[in-house]
Amino acid sequence: MQGLKALVIVMGVMIVAGVVVIGVTIYNRLSGMAGADAGGGQAFGEVVLPVPPDSRVVSTHVTEGRLIAVIDSRDGQRIAVVDLRTGEPLGTVKLVPAP
Repeated sequence: MQGLKALVIVMGVMIVAGVVVIGVTIYNRLSGMAGADAGGGQAFGEVVLPVPPDSRVVSTHVTEGRLIAVIDSRDGQRIAVVDLRTGEPLGTVKLVPAP
């Protein structure tokens, strides 16, 4: 009977500890969003994305924390990808006709 009492007490303490961990985790995640922008990351200020002269942005799309911009220029179309969490340009894909 003593073993059963000890087991019930230990399991009760573990349940309370688990609820506390879940509560602290939820609080930390919600308080971390206070300074976040729409992309879910921290604000990063101004980002400069170089584009060729006489070009225009055809479309933009936000997915999985990234901004994807389709840019049309005299050289053809490019797809620019920017990380919304850091504001860093990740790269540009130049679309060229197949040979």
